[in-house]
Amino acid sequence: MERPHTPQLNTRCDDAERVLLSQIAEGKQEALVALYQRYQRPLFVYLLRLLRDERTAEEVLQDVIVAIWQGAASFAGRSRVSTWVFGIAHHQAAQVARRHQLPQVSPEDCMEIGDEEQDAGRVTFSLALQEDLEAALESLTPMYREALELVLAQGFSYEEAAIITAVPVGTVKSRVNQARRQMQRMLVERGWREGVKS
Repeated sequence: MERPHTPQLNTRCDDAERVLLSQIAEGKQEALVALYQRYQRPLFVYLLRLLRDERTAEEVLQDVIVAIWQGAASFAGRSRVSTWVFGIAHHQAAQVARRHQLPQVSPEDCMEIGDEEQDAGRVTFSLALQEDLEAALESLTPMYREALELVLAQGFSYEEAAIITAVPVGTVKSRVNQARRQMQRMLVERGWREGVKS
């Protein structure tokens, strides 16, 4: 099932980002800062989930920004800017992952708890769900975790995720479906049934 996009909103965002990229290609640092502000958090979360190490994710994020600065003129416009940016992040992370044995770190941004006004029962429920979701995410292989992150958390279409990871669309769909099944199985093993802890 394809993720629905709001064409008008996506078009406006992408148009603005294309303008920023052309300004970056002209050497305008303020455009790089603006693009960085748009992508810093989603890229960091994506890299953290791939690399499982906060310091390494921060370093790779800086490498991605340098690559954008150096490569902005090479953006061919065949995809959305976000697809191009996440493709750079994917390749930078893959290079680092091949070079290093990285420790496993739970991503802190998996879910947010919400207002302080929540009662203790809801907070406890949310914390238990967050813990079990993080454990289920940790249990996935890196390729399944990445596919799930790109499609569900970052909102890329299957086609865009395929471009980013340089694999066929069918492979992305298969990885997302397999990741969902594995996470569902893991959550059932931890006592969750249709959103309720047994």
